[in-house]
Amino acid sequence: MASGEGVRETKVRGRIFGAFKLGLLAVGALLLVGLGITTNEPLPSFATVYLDDLSRTYLAQPCMQEWRRRPGSGMVYASAARDAWSLDYLPDSVCKEAGAFSGADSSATRDILVNLGILRPPRQWWDTIACPVTEMVRSNPE
Repeated sequence: MASGEGVRETKVRGRIFGAFKLGLLAVGALLLVGLGITTNEPLPSFATVYLDDLSRTYLAQPCMQEWRRRPGSGMVYASAARDAWSLDYLPDSVCKEAGAFSGADSSATRDILVNLGILRPPRQWWDTIACPVTEMVRSNPE
């Protein structure tokens, strides 16, 4: 009788171990698939943008160097993205094409690991740049 119980116990342990391995394999496969699913973070309402009243558009900080080189650009002032949206300003087309109004691409796997607290959230340009609302910028400062 004792040996029969030992065999039965070994089979149960084998099944549990097999289920555990299968579960780990499934989690690993899902994480691998998640690496291929890209996500990006949209521009948050608190992000500092630059409003151009002449063209009724707004610019992101990473586009300011390019904007300053544009002929005929006037003056812009810093404000929050929510202000630009409430004024019905459109994103600058060149800046939009450059992808400056969204964060760096991430993967679904990275997002899961960030939400679990395993990884730190990626830093976006709007996390590091804070401009006073009164800042005015003139293009072609000559």
